[in-house]
Amino acid sequence: MGDREPSPPVLHRRPEPLGARVGWGMGVGWTLAGVLALWVLWRNEPAGQVYYPRCFLYAATGLQCPGCGILRATHALLNGQWAAAWRLNPLWVLLVPWVGWGGIAGVLRSLGIRAWQPWMHPRVVTWVAGLLVAFGVVRNLPRTGWF
Repeated sequence: MGDREPSPPVLHRRPEPLGARVGWGMGVGWTLAGVLALWVLWRNEPAGQVYYPRCFLYAATGLQCPGCGILRATHALLNGQWAAAWRLNPLWVLLVPWVGWGGIAGVLRSLGIRAWQPWMHPRVVTWVAGLLVAFGVVRNLPRTGWF
Protein backbone atom coordinates (compact mmCIF):
# COMPACT_ATOMS: atom_id res chain seq x y z
CA MET A 1 0.00 0.00 0.00
CA GLY A 2 2.76 2.44 0.69
CA ASP A 3 4.48 2.92 -2.68
CA ARG A 4 3.81 6.65 -2.68
CA GLU A 5 5.38 9.13 -0.32
CA PRO A 6 3.02 11.36 1.54
CA SER A 7 3.12 15.01 0.41
CA PRO A 8 4.64 17.43 2.89
CA PRO A 9 2.14 19.44 4.91
CA VAL A 10 1.53 23.06 3.88
CA LEU A 11 2.65 25.16 6.81
CA HIS A 12 1.74 28.60 5.50
CA ARG A 13 0.46 30.29 2.41
CA ARG A 14 2.36 32.96 0.58
CA PRO A 15 0.76 36.33 1.40
CA GLU A 16 -0.94 38.32 -1.34
CA PRO A 17 0.92 41.38 -2.57
CA LEU A 18 -0.25 44.56 -0.87
CA GLY A 19 -1.53 46.01 -4.15
CA ALA A 20 -3.81 43.02 -4.69
CA ARG A 21 -5.58 43.59 -1.37
CA VAL A 22 -5.91 47.37 -1.38
CA GLY A 23 -5.89 48.12 -5.11
CA TRP A 24 -9.63 48.44 -5.57
CA GLY A 25 -10.05 50.55 -2.46
CA MET A 26 -7.14 52.79 -3.39
CA GLY A 27 -8.48 53.27 -6.90
CA VAL A 28 -11.93 54.19 -5.64
CA GLY A 29 -10.47 56.38 -2.89
CA TRP A 30 -8.24 58.38 -5.24
CA THR A 31 -11.06 58.73 -7.74
CA LEU A 32 -13.44 60.05 -5.09
CA ALA A 33 -10.79 62.42 -3.73
CA GLY A 34 -10.10 63.76 -7.22
CA VAL A 35 -13.78 64.21 -8.02
CA LEU A 36 -14.34 65.97 -4.69
CA ALA A 37 -11.35 68.28 -5.27
CA LEU A 38 -12.58 69.16 -8.77
CA TRP A 39 -16.10 69.77 -7.44
CA VAL A 40 -14.78 72.17 -4.76
CA LEU A 41 -12.66 73.94 -7.38
CA TRP A 42 -15.61 74.15 -9.77
CA ARG A 43 -17.85 75.70 -7.10
CA ASN A 44 -15.33 78.10 -5.51
CA GLU A 45 -13.28 80.74 -7.31
CA PRO A 46 -9.65 80.40 -6.13
CA ALA A 47 -8.96 84.14 -6.10
CA GLY A 48 -9.46 85.53 -2.61
CA GLN A 49 -10.01 82.20 -0.84
CA VAL A 50 -7.82 81.42 2.16
CA TYR A 51 -7.96 77.61 1.81
CA TYR A 52 -6.28 77.51 -1.61
CA PRO A 53 -2.46 77.46 -1.56
CA ARG A 54 -0.43 80.49 -2.59
CA CYS A 55 2.69 80.34 -4.75
CA PHE A 56 5.75 80.67 -2.52
CA LEU A 57 8.02 81.76 -5.39
CA TYR A 58 5.62 84.55 -6.43
CA ALA A 59 5.15 85.72 -2.84
CA ALA A 60 8.91 85.77 -2.22
CA THR A 61 10.23 87.14 -5.51
CA GLY A 62 7.33 88.41 -7.62
CA LEU A 63 8.30 85.94 -10.37
CA GLN A 64 5.68 83.56 -11.75
CA CYS A 65 6.55 79.87 -11.68
CA PRO A 66 5.25 77.58 -14.46
CA GLY A 67 2.42 76.55 -12.11
CA CYS A 68 1.17 80.04 -11.27
CA GLY A 69 -2.45 80.34 -12.30
CA ILE A 70 -3.17 76.61 -12.52
CA LEU A 71 -5.94 76.67 -9.90
CA ARG A 72 -7.65 79.67 -11.49
CA ALA A 73 -7.17 78.19 -14.98
CA THR A 74 -8.64 74.85 -13.86
CA HIS A 75 -11.60 76.70 -12.33
CA ALA A 76 -12.09 78.52 -15.63
CA LEU A 77 -11.85 75.25 -17.61
CA LEU A 78 -14.39 73.56 -15.33
CA ASN A 79 -16.75 76.47 -15.94
CA GLY A 80 -16.23 76.45 -19.72
CA GLN A 81 -14.19 79.66 -19.88
CA TRP A 82 -11.49 78.49 -22.28
CA ALA A 83 -10.11 81.93 -23.18
CA ALA A 84 -9.75 82.93 -19.52
CA ALA A 85 -7.96 79.65 -18.78
CA TRP A 86 -5.59 80.27 -21.70
CA ARG A 87 -4.76 83.77 -20.41
CA LEU A 88 -4.08 82.45 -16.90
CA ASN A 89 -1.76 79.58 -17.86
CA PRO A 90 -1.60 78.44 -21.52
CA LEU A 91 0.82 75.61 -20.81
CA TRP A 92 -1.60 74.09 -18.30
CA VAL A 93 -4.42 74.18 -20.85
CA LEU A 94 -2.18 72.21 -23.23
CA LEU A 95 -1.05 69.73 -20.53
CA VAL A 96 -4.47 68.99 -18.98
CA PRO A 97 -5.12 65.97 -21.26
CA TRP A 98 -1.65 64.55 -20.49
CA VAL A 99 -2.04 65.02 -16.74
CA GLY A 100 -5.64 63.75 -16.85
CA TRP A 101 -4.61 60.57 -18.63
CA GLY A 102 -1.85 60.09 -16.07
CA GLY A 103 -4.44 60.21 -13.28
CA ILE A 104 -6.79 57.83 -15.07
CA ALA A 105 -3.95 55.42 -15.85
CA GLY A 106 -2.86 55.49 -12.19
CA VAL A 107 -6.35 54.63 -10.99
CA LEU A 108 -6.67 51.86 -13.58
CA ARG A 109 -3.29 50.48 -12.52
CA SER A 110 -4.39 50.43 -8.88
CA LEU A 111 -7.43 48.43 -9.98
CA GLY A 112 -5.14 45.91 -11.67
CA ILE A 113 -5.90 47.06 -15.23
CA ARG A 114 -2.94 47.65 -17.51
CA ALA A 115 -3.22 51.10 -19.02
CA TRP A 116 -1.33 52.59 -21.95
CA GLN A 117 1.28 54.98 -20.50
CA PRO A 118 3.31 56.65 -23.22
CA TRP A 119 3.41 59.78 -21.06
CA MET A 120 5.75 58.07 -18.61
CA HIS A 121 8.44 57.47 -21.22
CA PRO A 122 11.69 59.18 -20.08
CA ARG A 123 11.94 61.21 -23.29
CA VAL A 124 8.42 62.57 -22.84
CA VAL A 125 9.08 63.47 -19.21
CA THR A 126 12.35 65.19 -20.22
CA TRP A 127 10.61 67.21 -22.94
CA VAL A 128 7.84 68.28 -20.56
CA ALA A 129 10.39 69.26 -17.89
CA GLY A 130 12.28 71.34 -20.48
CA LEU A 131 9.02 72.90 -21.60
CA LEU A 132 8.19 73.83 -18.01
CA VAL A 133 11.57 75.51 -17.52
CA ALA A 134 11.30 77.41 -20.82
CA PHE A 135 7.76 78.50 -20.02
CA GLY A 136 8.84 79.69 -16.59
CA VAL A 137 11.58 81.83 -18.15
CA VAL A 138 9.46 83.23 -21.00
CA ARG A 139 6.50 84.15 -18.79
CA ASN A 140 8.78 86.32 -16.64
CA LEU A 141 10.41 88.24 -19.50
CA PRO A 142 9.46 91.91 -19.63
CA ARG A 143 6.47 92.47 -21.90
CA THR A 144 7.93 94.14 -24.99
CA GLY A 145 5.02 93.66 -27.35
CA TRP A 146 6.56 90.86 -29.41
CA PHE A 147 4.27 88.25 -27.82
